[in-house]
Amino acid sequence: AGGVPDISTVVVTGKPGVQITEFARTNGVDLIIVASHSPSAQDYFLGSTASRVARRAPCSVYVLR
Repeated sequence: AGGVPDISTVVVTGKPGVQITEFARTNGVDLIIVASHSPSAQDYFLGSTASRVARRAPCSVYVLR
């Protein structure tokens, strides 16, 4: 990714909140960056996927708004 050797991009399929955190756990990820948009009433502050990732992640999570 842009000539930076310790950053990579991977595409996985499935439920995002589960798959993102499972991938991070399995692969020793240091940081998850996830965007948050158009939240529903129940997840007003983060959005559903960002909220699930933040709750389940085995590492730091950076939420972009």
